Amino acid sequence: MKKIFFLLFIVLASFEFATAQHVYKTDDKPGLGKTSFGFFALNNDPNRIHVSTQTHLGGAPDYPWQTSIPALPSGASNFLSINTHYQYASDKGVTTNIDGLVPGHQYKLTYSILTTRYSSPQEPMGDYAGSFKAVLDPTEATSAQQNITFTAANRDKWIKMEMPFTALSNSVTITFTAHFIQGSTLHGAASLDIGENAVVDLCIAGSKAPQIEPDPKQAYKTLENTCPALTVDLNSVLTNGTSAPAGSKVVWYDNPNHTGGTVLNPSAIVTSKSYYAFFESDNAACWSNPSYEVKVNIKACAPPCWAGNAQITIPVKILNIGCDINTANLSDAFNGNLPAKPGTSLVWFDNASHTGAAIANPSAAAAGTYYAFFYDPLNQCYNTGNSTAKVTVAVNNSLCEPDLTPTIDIDEQNFNAAQLRDFIVTIWEVKGKPTYKPVRFAITKPAGFDITWKTNNTISQVLGGKANQNSNWDIIEDSQHVFITSKPGVTIGALGNAILGFTLQRQTTLASGETRKVTATLLKIGGGESNISNNTVVTAISAN
Repeated sequence: MKKIFFLLFIVLASFEFATAQHVYKTDDKPGLGKTSFGFFALNNDPNRIHVSTQTHLGGAPDYPWQTSIPALPSGASNFLSINTHYQYASDKGVTTNIDGLVPGHQYKLTYSILTTRYSSPQEPMGDYAGSFKAVLDPTEATSAQQNITFTAANRDKWIKMEMPFTALSNSVTITFTAHFIQGSTLHGAASLDIGENAVVDLCIAGSKAPQIEPDPKQAYKTLENTCPALTVDLNSVLTNGTSAPAGSKVVWYDNPNHTGGTVLNPSAIVTSKSYYAFFESDNAACWSNPSYEVKVNIKACAPPCWAGNAQITIPVKILNIGCDINTANLSDAFNGNLPAKPGTSLVWFDNASHTGAAIANPSAAAAGTYYAFFYDPLNQCYNTGNSTAKVTVAVNNSLCEPDLTPTIDIDEQNFNAAQLRDFIVTIWEVKGKPTYKPVRFAITKPAGFDITWKTNNTISQVLGGKANQNSNWDIIEDSQHVFITSKPGVTIGALGNAILGFTLQRQTTLASGETRKVTATLLKIGGGESNISNNTVVTAISAN
């Protein structure tokens, strides 16, 4: 039984901190002599209180309205009606509660009222109600009441009412009553329509507290420092961080009544005590409900290791060596900051548990696997006993590979019928490494043009005359391409180039205005390179 009560307490506490303002709707199943859910008849006399429809008082066939009831402002189908008559000892009415309020907040209640006549077996034609009153309990809210007199100008229509008030407690009682027309001996009725979200919190901070997940089976949250830190961050327990309703912010107090000053630096709390989070309007005029209690416990810590206790982040996982590079600088794998304490250093081991001696010269590390640590020589400690900051120094023969890219040069790209024009393809080495395998590339034949070449070296009429090296290359063709392959022993030097010369001739059958493309592409065996992102060049040509 104690366990059930405890869990119920947690649920109720959660509701208290999380719920928003609420008032019951008047929409309910129709009937004579009944109240809507959440409403209670004054003096425990429900006989003159009814849940009506737009066609009948209390939904009863013998009690039709004499005037069509307009659509309800709330969008509901049914509403409350209160009878009036001069012989009633007191005005009839109902009472209900507005719950989930925050003391000190300003609110606005919106409701609608109407009076119209109805017929009954006793009275073929009744009368209107004379007036309607709404009153808040003055001990629970700032004194607020509204009293409206029905006249010929406002009968048979819904009248929108807005009642502002300031809450003095979490729940406010409101009473609605109707009064007969002076001098009338007939029954009348006043009707009340209250819909969803009828109560609005005018405090922009709202009523819901900042969300905090409490400890299991508790109505509070425990927060302790983690050594070597001697402070805690209150904001770290906020489920949604410091996000707040527009026009408000998260603040902390050391009491649930937001009295005294706010906590000045909630991200660095040094005192063990209880704290509460609130949403506070930017003008500090109002606050939300308090959050769960946060119990802070600042515990003592042993002298710190200035190397820290966090793993080192290594953005570069592999350092490549090879060709004429035999060692790597391990520090090239680290771009972070050393711990602030002077004397703390970055050291490297060939194992993850800093066993044995540190690497003596990390700027000249041979191929292998290495692990980084921060070391505090004063306290003779490391940031961790098992480093995950691993770097591999690996031999990578691709460092010796060249990088080739082609270009096409032609003096004029527009051709008359049957016109001949030279062009050259230059293969450039751009990495600083000579080729060590045959170089092969292909030229796509453009439709409507013929491509020819010489097998010996000549001067191509391009860029003022360029000597080509055609005799160093084997050139063959098929119907779609010309294939060019370097002969055995022919290489392209580091940052050098090779020039191949060709001639384009426009066929007489190609119509004027047509455009074509000449494409040169290095093929897969191109000199031993592996970078294929720059292996194609395209030049447009056209027919005059």
